[in-house]
Amino acid sequence: MRPLPITAFSVATGFGAGLAPLRAALREGRSALAPDDFSRHGHSRGFIARLAAADAPGRVLPPELARFSCRAHAILYLASQADGFAAAVARARARWGAGRIAIVLGTSTSGIAATEEAYAARGEDGALAADFDFTHTQDFAAPARLLAASGGIEGPAFVLSAACASTAQCFGAAAELIEAGVADAAVVG
Repeated sequence: MRPLPITAFSVATGFGAGLAPLRAALREGRSALAPDDFSRHGHSRGFIARLAAADAPGRVLPPELARFSCRAHAILYLASQADGFAAAVARARARWGAGRIAIVLGTSTSGIAATEEAYAARGEDGALAADFDFTHTQDFAAPARLLAASGGIEGPAFVLSAACASTAQCFGAAAELIEAGVADAAVVG
């Protein structure tokens, strides 16, 4: 397999969206870890790095993507919009066409927190709220659908889950799609 260039990348961390806040924190020796205040059960003794902007996904995602509204997708969207990444996707789309760009993502739980919240708030009959959208929040392929919708991408889009190997497998799968002539570019995450 021939080497493929990585032409754009971004990140979203507990320091914020984009490379600049991460670089600054690394230079200054800061940590984003804080006691876990995210646990809904109040018994966590661990530490987490929260991306505060993702705590209000409805404020992060544009109205046309509101159906994807959950914390996990807010983080993904913030990363996809930082560091000129969305512009790089637009350039690739203009060069090769929307159908020639693949999306290959690694995940483990997608928007499971949205499902947990919907389950906790279900009605007396046990039914989930009518506004809970499983397909666009918890469904395993939802993150790929979000990036396809936000980036105007129409090529193959899928999500892999292989524990810690998920991201490495995504790069391999994307390279195989390009090598096989199925895609000319790929968004990998």
